[in-house]
Amino acid sequence: MTDYTDINFPDLSNYNVRYYINNNYDVILPPRIWPLHIHDQLEIYVLMEGDVSFVVESSLYKLNAGDVVIINPNERHHCILNSDSRHRHLCFWLDPFCRSILGDFLDRQTGESVLITPDAVSRQRLKEIYEELEKLTKHDDPHKLLYLTLEMLYIFKRNMFSGVLV
Repeated sequence: MTDYTDINFPDLSNYNVRYYINNNYDVILPPRIWPLHIHDQLEIYVLMEGDVSFVVESSLYKLNAGDVVIINPNERHHCILNSDSRHRHLCFWLDPFCRSILGDFLDRQTGESVLITPDAVSRQRLKEIYEELEKLTKHDDPHKLLYLTLEMLYIFKRNMFSGVLV
């Protein structure tokens, strides 16, 4: 007798993602505080390099390279560049209507559990994904972008529930 595994893929009809990749390797930025703001999308910020803190609601988080900040829709937030440094990061926004994929990120109290500190293996893979995303253009295969996004979300989710969460 053969055991079968059924996989029900989530509905992606409401899936939409927008990326911002800051890859200015040679640019040293002066200290700066970005304005406090909100979005109606889920925002995910991944610090690759820099002396950065992040405020979400009333909490301040000092970030290390590889740290991930999850900002739910309508949470007040802003980024702080603490000193003269490079500020390499990946930021992306996802429509919250795709709950089958984003539910674990959206189902939390406002301002709580926003910082994920991935393990060393996950940090390395996030760095590799960042480098792959840098090479993509608007004309590349959208499926690759989807796969990379889903892989990142899986890494974030796995590290969310590993106990390394603030």
